[in-house]
Amino acid sequence: MGTGTGEPRSSGTGTGGIPGWLAASEEAADIQQTERGVPANERIREYITPKLGETNKAVVEYLDRVKPGDAEPVTPPGGSAIESLVSRYTEQVLFKQTTPADAAKNFISDLTTEVRNAK
Repeated sequence: MGTGTGEPRSSGTGTGGIPGWLAASEEAADIQQTERGVPANERIREYITPKLGETNKAVVEYLDRVKPGDAEPVTPPGGSAIESLVSRYTEQVLFKQTTPADAAKNFISDLTTEVRNAK
């Protein structure tokens, strides 16, 4: 039932309106099932699982077993230049255009400049 405003009633999850209805409504779950991925809402996931085909049931079982780990560290500003710099100086050393010592010195200088300019 709506709230009289034309919007669905809040799901009780703190998310109202259409997003709340899509995330926490059994009616929406019956329509969507896994069309937009496996629902994150555990109650809704448990509700639709018996209605799914074997492949989607296997996906739900897999996702229930997987536990998230720590996120990879964020590359500092300017740090994304490291790959192209390593490639450039490695190539220069391999083709004997510079010495390893000079390449290392220039690499550090260039990377320092990249990080400094990214601030």
